[in-house]
Parts: sequence; structure tokens; C-alpha cells
Amino acid sequence: MEGTDGSRQMEEHHVPGTIASVKLENFMCHERMQVDLGEHVNFVCGQNGSGKSAIIAALQCCLGATAKATKRGDNNMALVKTGCDTAKVTVVLRNRGPDGYKRDVYGDEIVVEKKLGAHATQVVIKDQQGKVVAKGRQEVAHVLDHFSCDVGNPCSVMTQEHTRNFLGSGSDAKKKFKFYMEATMLQSVAERLAHADVQMEHMGRVVEEGHEQLDHMQCKAKQLEGEIERARAIQQLEKVEDDLMCQLAWSHVQQILDKIQSNQYKVERGPGAIAKMRKRWEDAKSKTEALQQDIMSKTQQLENAGENIGEIQRQRREVETRKRNTHIERGQAQNQLQQCKEMIRQAEARKLEITKEVENLRKEFQSSGPEQPLQQGKLEQALRQVQAYTKEYQEAKDEENQLTAKEQQIRGMLDNLEQQNAANRRDLETLKKYHRRLLSQTNDTSAAFGDLMPKLVKLLEENQKAFHRPPLGPIGCLVSLLDTKWAVAVDAAINASLSCILVHDFHDMKMLKKLAAQTGIPGNRLSVVVYNFDTPPYTIQQRAGSSQRVTVLDVLKCTHPAVQNILVDQNNIERVVLVENTEVGKRTVFAQAGNTVKSAFTVDGTELFKIKSSEIIKPLDLQQARKGPRLGTDVAEQIKKCLSDMQKLEHAISDVDNELGSMQEKLVDASNALRNAKQRSERLLLEKANAESLAEESKFDWQTTSQQPRVLDVSILEQELEQINEKLVTLQQRQQALEIEMQERAETEKVLELEVAKLKEMVEQVANEELEAEIKRSIEQKGMVDSTVEKLMENMKIVENRMADLSKELSALEAEAKNKTEVAASVASSSQFDKSKVANYNDNGGAESCQQIFESHGVHPESKDKACLLNECSRKIAEMYQGPHLLSKYLEQAGDEVLSGLLEEESHISTELNLVAKLRALEAEKLTAKLESVKQRIDVGESQLGGTLMKLEAEHNTLSRSLRRAKRKLEFLTAPYEHLQIGVRKRKKLLSDSEKLCSREVAHHFNLYMMRKGHVGRVNINRKDETLDISVRMNATDDNSKRVKDLRSLSGGERSYATLALVLSLGHQSDCPFRVMDEFDVFMDEVNRKISLNALVEFAASNMDTQFILLTPQDLSHIQPDGQFVKVIKMQSARK
Repeated sequence: MEGTDGSRQMEEHHVPGTIASVKLENFMCHERMQVDLGEHVNFVCGQNGSGKSAIIAALQCCLGATAKATKRGDNNMALVKTGCDTAKVTVVLRNRGPDGYKRDVYGDEIVVEKKLGAHATQVVIKDQQGKVVAKGRQEVAHVLDHFSCDVGNPCSVMTQEHTRNFLGSGSDAKKKFKFYMEATMLQSVAERLAHADVQMEHMGRVVEEGHEQLDHMQCKAKQLEGEIERARAIQQLEKVEDDLMCQLAWSHVQQILDKIQSNQYKVERGPGAIAKMRKRWEDAKSKTEALQQDIMSKTQQLENAGENIGEIQRQRREVETRKRNTHIERGQAQNQLQQCKEMIRQAEARKLEITKEVENLRKEFQSSGPEQPLQQGKLEQALRQVQAYTKEYQEAKDEENQLTAKEQQIRGMLDNLEQQNAANRRDLETLKKYHRRLLSQTNDTSAAFGDLMPKLVKLLEENQKAFHRPPLGPIGCLVSLLDTKWAVAVDAAINASLSCILVHDFHDMKMLKKLAAQTGIPGNRLSVVVYNFDTPPYTIQQRAGSSQRVTVLDVLKCTHPAVQNILVDQNNIERVVLVENTEVGKRTVFAQAGNTVKSAFTVDGTELFKIKSSEIIKPLDLQQARKGPRLGTDVAEQIKKCLSDMQKLEHAISDVDNELGSMQEKLVDASNALRNAKQRSERLLLEKANAESLAEESKFDWQTTSQQPRVLDVSILEQELEQINEKLVTLQQRQQALEIEMQERAETEKVLELEVAKLKEMVEQVANEELEAEIKRSIEQKGMVDSTVEKLMENMKIVENRMADLSKELSALEAEAKNKTEVAASVASSSQFDKSKVANYNDNGGAESCQQIFESHGVHPESKDKACLLNECSRKIAEMYQGPHLLSKYLEQAGDEVLSGLLEEESHISTELNLVAKLRALEAEKLTAKLESVKQRIDVGESQLGGTLMKLEAEHNTLSRSLRRAKRKLEFLTAPYEHLQIGVRKRKKLLSDSEKLCSREVAHHFNLYMMRKGHVGRVNINRKDETLDISVRMNATDDNSKRVKDLRSLSGGERSYATLALVLSLGHQSDCPFRVMDEFDVFMDEVNRKISLNALVEFAASNMDTQFILLTPQDLSHIQPDGQFVKVIKMQSARK
């Protein structure tokens, strides 16, 4: 070994951070041992089991690594010597030179001492003199960071585990890449950059949320500004409302005063009107009596002349009755004549028919001969055809029946398949919904109790302060099963209550339903129970014999007493028994239960219970069974089972669809065959009927020709012919008699008609038409006068009642006017009322309304100004009050046509009487409508506002300050965020450049070390795929040599050398002041070991700032130690 140059350099060069010594006490296999190390190359040799690797474990443990990281034990006690309670490791680091760490504090050496125990570890840092300077791992980390020491880097400390993993990785490029990243410490840089990306992403979200918050605050500020403007407008409307209320109040007062003035005049003029009406009534009454006497005298005259007229009228009525009877008898005779003619026609037609039939029979008898043989042959042939058609028809009918049965069978099978397919599709849809629920349940267990339940639970958590007591629920999330065996049974027993939510009081229930409506859950689908949460848990007494039974209460664990109490109240879980099977349930419920057991549920969910004397066994619903239980089950297993069931159903649906298609084709074929069979049967039936008809004719002909003897007998027909002739004679005689009778009746009717006309003329001559007309006129006049009398009497009563009502109304109006005046004065004094607006009634709208009222009543004043209109109206009213009273004038002219002109004039004046009242009412209506409009606008505006004007302005000021703070905060965040983004991008680029440079240097050095043995080595690093590929071409001078990519195909020595070459290549990228390698040459032969040692010494000579600690079980007697450059430490053999 050549190390003289290195020795001379080391005499004057000291590297801080190298290890001066390692001292072990009760550590692993060593009771007490100290190893002093040189500053450069240190070989530690010894047999296997001598404790060489304990030095590396001590270094790692003392310089920051955990016991598990040393691969020597899972905890600190695994590193303590057997039989001891504690161990101590002391590592002395050199601190000489200008690059030392706090040399004024520690001096030339830093002593790191670590005590290991069962309960705790203690780390102490001392100075050169052994004085404690600091305690704890933090100061150790500062020291190691200063010296760039990293015991976790496999390039700095390469243990047997690292060597074994690297040699055994073979062609696993990803493991080699991981080793490369850890050795070059690029992994830590990449992880820090990745962490920086995460932090930048989080900061970006914060900035984005700041922008969104700023936009939201700006929108809210604009909204508040709009509300403030509306609030100010509403404030102005309130002032207008006060003014309108005052105007309306005084308008009501003025209307009442007008009514009082009108009623006073009517009350004053009432008695005079009643006296005039009474005088008119007396005059009408005397006129009525005179007309009655005149009518009576004229009626007596008319009665005397009417006695003769009555006798003539009686005779005329008798003649008219005889005339009507004669006309009826003539009509009856005419009908009988028509019937007789019809009977004669029918008899003659029958007579002709019988005559022809007799002649035909005689002709046939003369022309017929011996035809019996011929007719018999025809008959036999027809019978054979009938027999053949009957047989064919029966066969066709049998075939038709078979095809009908076959078609019905196919239709039944088709219906069954369609029903089965529909049921399968419904089940598949149910499973799909169940699968979606299970997927949601993996993220949130409350999804098992409703699709929208997770959203509601989250909303309840966010709004807990809105409730008096936070709600509990759903109940399914607050209970758990102690034994999952009863999952199906318990789910069936308390199924309806699992989705229930408990609230403390009705206020909480209203708030819960309000939040549920926000999530989209209908109020009728949310189960809510109001229950006092302070109620203590129920004490369930153990009844006799119940200790042997398992109830739902026994297998449920409730997180809150209120949940258990509710389940006891609603589901009686203390009386619902869980049994293994139906037989046990029957004995428990039907035989032994009594009142202690309400029902029982088996493991598969079957329910057994009694209703009076009825024993009921109810299996679990199929839909609920498909969904599975919601308590005590593995969701992943349920999802797996659900997917399996869905796949089975899809296969079943596919099979049924194929079978349906095949069955529909069979149905079409069967229908076509049945239709053809029916057509054939109908055709054969028709041919059979024709053959039977032909056979009947042949049989009749044969029977006719075979009669003995052959004699022509027409006596019956001749006898019928004689009867018809006699009947014809009788009918003809009857016809002649009826014709004579009709002629007589017609002559009698004419005579009676002439007599009626004569009697009518006599009545007209005797009647006195003028007298009747006078009586009629007198009666009409009397009726008019009577109606006038009655009307006058009614009007007098009306006026008297009206006078009494007016007096009462006048008193009420005076009281109301007083109250209205007080109210108007109170309104005017309590509001900001502008009195000038009351007097200002001459606006355009009022003038136009007044003008329209005048014109609608036929009043056309010259001036259109409203003040002039009112003056003219007042003048007309004053003139009217000075004249006679309208009502009395109207009653005086009742029944008198002469006063019609006066009636029209007074009607016009009566229209003007109410003109001012209508103007007042119009003004009040306009004020009321305007006031209602203003109130409505105020109500709508206030309902849309978020508060009062003062509150809105304060809120706007607060929001403005918050907006300014948010802008400053966002500006403060945005600038650093942009600078940090630039910094992260630069660091990523530097990392990429560093990776490229590092990969090139590692590949270059690896090839150099491999060329020492005459080989060519290549290292290919792919950062994107995270792979590191090593290839070696053996015997580079040989052109036929192949490149080896899998190191496992090399010998042990070649693999160890390749490992050493890669580690030395990576060593150029590390700044750690010491390198530790354990059993690096374990698989090498002598040649490879010699080359490796030379390479190590040369590498050490070229890196004078690095200390090497090399552990090997091989013999190193050929290495000559040098006190300054190379030091060989030989371990004692293991004790036996």
C-alpha cells in the first residue's frame, strides 16, 4: 500500500467531524470496549461474532438513528447486553481546525454520550474536558448538521443490510434508484421541494380564498349601499305618510260635518212634508170611493143583459159538442173502411196463391214417373260425403284445440318470464341504490341511514349553537353491537328507529326541521323525537326466567342514556328476545313468554309474535334482506357481496332476455299455425253443412218417390179457397155499409156547423160592448188610485221612520264628529305635518276629478277651476234648501201627470244635492288609496331591508373597514406568494441541473473503477421513471464479450466489486467527514479483494478530508499499518 504522501499531508491537516473514538458499555455483546480511530483509513477486522458490527450500530444509535434503523433490534433494550438494565455509548468527534463547531465552547473534541434504558434514553454533549455543555437531541442535530454527518445515508454508513439488499436487488432498477437518491441526498431535497409545492398550493388556495372573500365583501358593500338608499327613500315616504294621514283625518271630519248639515235640514222639513202627504192621501181615498159606486151601477146593467146571452151560449156549446162527436164518429168509420179494404186485398192475394199451387200440383202429378233407384243412389253418395267431411272436420278441430292449448301454454310461460324479468330488474335497481349507499357509507357512517343524512349531520355540527342542546342522531350512529351474530335480527327489530334524531325540546325540533329543509329532506320523511336529555337511564328489573334469554337490550351498547330510554319506550328492546331459530322462538314466545316477552327475532330476521290468540311468524322482507343490516357489519364485505349479487342478477336478466326472444318467436309460430287451423276448420264446417243440406234434399226426394200409392189430393186447398170466397163477399158488403155511414156523418157535421155560426151571431147582437169598455176603464182608474193610496200610506210610514232614524243618526254624527276632530288634532300635533298641504287642494288631479263628476251629472259650468266648481255647487244647494222639499214634492205629484215637468227639474236638483258629498268622498278615496300605496311601499321596502337606516350605515362602515383590511392583507399575501413561486421554480431547476450533473459524475466514476479490472461499466439514471440501471461488459478488450445488465448473473466477487465501485462513485457526491462500510468484500476472491483495497486506498488518498472505517472478517495481515494514514484494528475473538 502506498500511503506515504497521505501520511505527510495528515501530519499538518486535521479534519473536523471525524470520529476519534467509540466507547461501548453493556452494548450488544460488549461489556466494556473502546476503539480509537485514526483520522483517515481504519480497518477493523476480526472473526464473525467478534462484535465488529456493534461499532457501526453504536455510531448510528449515538448520532441520531433509532434502534430500529440499525436493523439490530426493535427498541433500545434490544441493544442492551443480556442481563443488564442500561447501556452507554460514547462517541468522540474531532473539532480541530477553522471549520470546528463552537471551538470556544467545546474545544478540540466534542463528546456525545447516550444512555439506553427500558424506560427512557438520555443524550448528553460534553466538551473536551468532560464538562456537560448541553442535553437533548436538538444540540446533537446542530452538531451533525454543521459537520454534514448523516448516519442514515447508505453512502456514509453502509451496513451489512445495505450491502445485502443492494447485492440481492439484482435487476430491480427502482431499489437501485432509491439507494442512489438516498446516497446523494437528492431525495431529501426532492422531498423538501415537494413539501414546498404542497405549502405553495395551500398558500395559493389561501390567496384565492382571499380574492373570493374580497369579491364577496365588495358585493355585500354594494348591496348595503343599495339598501341604505332604499332606507332613506323609505324615511321620506314615512314623512309623506304622516302628511297623508293628517289630510285624511281632516277629510273625514269634513264629510261628517256635511252629513250633519244635510240631516239637520231634512229633520226640520220633515213634519211639513208629512202633513202635505196626509192631505193628498185623503183626497185619493175619496176619489177611490166615487169610482167604486160607478163600477157597481154599470155592472148591474151588464148583468141584466147577460141573462139572455147565457141561454144562447148554452145552446151553442151543446151544438159544438154534437159537432165534435160527429166528427169523431166519421173518423172512426173511415178507419174501419180502410181496414176492410186491406182485408179484401189480402184475401184476394191468398186466393190467387192457392189457385196457382193447385195448378202446379196437378202438373207435377201428371209429369212424375218411377225415379226411386236414381234418388236412392244420390242419397247414398251424399251420406258418404257427409261422413268424410265430418271426419276431416273432427280432425281439424282436434288439431285446433291442441294448437290453442299450446299457444296458451307459451303465453303463460312468456308472462312468467316477463314477470321474472321485471322482478329481477327491480331487484337490480334496489341493489344499485344499496351499492351507492354503501360507497357513501365508507366515507361517512351516517349515510347508512339516508342519502342526505351526512349533509344534515354536518349542518347540525356547524349550527350547534342554535340549539338549546345539540341533537343526538341518527340513533344508528350512537349504538353498537356487542355481538355481530345478531346484526340482522337487531336491524329488523329497531329498523324504524335507527334513522331517528333526538332533540331536547320543541325549539330544537323546529330548528332541526328548518335545517333539514335546507338539505332537501322533506319534513314528513324526517323522524324526530322530542325527549328530555336530563332524564336518567331506566332501571330494567330482571324478571323470573328472563336471565336465560338474550334480549336486544343485552347486545346493544348505547353512547347516551337518552338513546337507550327511547329504544325502550318505542321498541321495547328489553322485551324483544333474540333466538337461534324458529323452533326456539315458538317455545319462547308462544309457550313460555307470558307478559315478559313481546316478540322474538331469529338470526335470519324472522319475527315471531302473538296478537291475542293468533300466533304469527313473519319472515324478513325481501327488500330489507337484500339491503343487509346496518349495524355491526363490514362495509367492504357488504360491497363485495352486493357487487356479486348485482353480477348474478345481470346474468339472470341476460338469460331471461334471450329466453324471452326465443319464446316470442315460438308464440308467433304457434299463432300462425292456430290461425291456419281455424281457417281450415271453418272451411270444413261450411262444406260439411252443404253436404248435410244436399243429403237432406236427396233423402226427401227418395222418400217422396217411394210413397205407395201415388194419388193427387187437393181437397184441403179447395176447401180453403171456398172459405176465402165467402169471406170476400162478407167484406164487400161491410165496405158498402161503411161508405154509406161516412156520407151521412159528413152531412150531419155540415148542418151542425151552420147552426153554431148562427148562434154565435145571436150572441154578438145581444152583447153591449160599450158598457163593458166603460166598466173596464173605471176598474183601471180605481186600481191606479188604490195603488196611489197605498203608496202614499207607505211613504208616510217611511218618512216617519226616516225622521226618527235621522234624529238618531244626527246625534251619532255629532259624537263622531267630535271624536274625529280630536283624532285629527292629535294626528296633526304628533306628526311632522305641513299645514299648507291641507289648503292646497287645487292640484290638477283634484280639478279633473271634480270636473268629471259635474259632467257625469249633467252640470256644465263655464269655469274649469275647482274652486269655481265648488262655489257653484254651494250656490245651487243653497237655492234648493230655500225651495220646497224634494220628497214632499215627489209624493205630491204621485199619480198626477201634470207635475211630470216639476219631477224632472227636481230630479236634476236632487242629483246636484250629493255633488259636494261625492267630491268629499272622492277626495277621501284618493287620499286613502295614496296612503295605502305609501304604506305598502314602506312595508315592502322594510321587509326587503336588513335593518334600520342607522344599523345599515353602521354595518356599512364596519364592512368598509373590513374591506380595507382585507385588501391590505391580500396585497401582503400576494407579493410573497409570487416571490416564493419564483423561488420554488428556480430550486426545481437547480435540482434538475444537480441531478443531471450528479448522474454524469457517478456514471463517469463507476466506469473508471470498473476499468481497473478491465471491464466497462455504465450507469443509466431515469428520473422520470425513478429507475437506475447498471450494466457491465466483462473483458472490454474482447469484442465478443456481452454486456451484463442483471448483477445476479455475476459471481459473488464481481457483484461485491461492482457494489464497491458504485459506492465509491457515489462517495464523490457526499460531504460527510467519515465513511463506514461493513463487510464490503465478503463475496470477493483474492484478486477482487486486492483490486478493491487498492481502489479504496487511492480513493482515500484523493479525499484527504474524509475518514474511512472499513469492517471485514478477512485477514488483513498483508496491509502494513501507518500510524497517520492507515490504521488496522483487530477485534478479539468471540467468547465461548
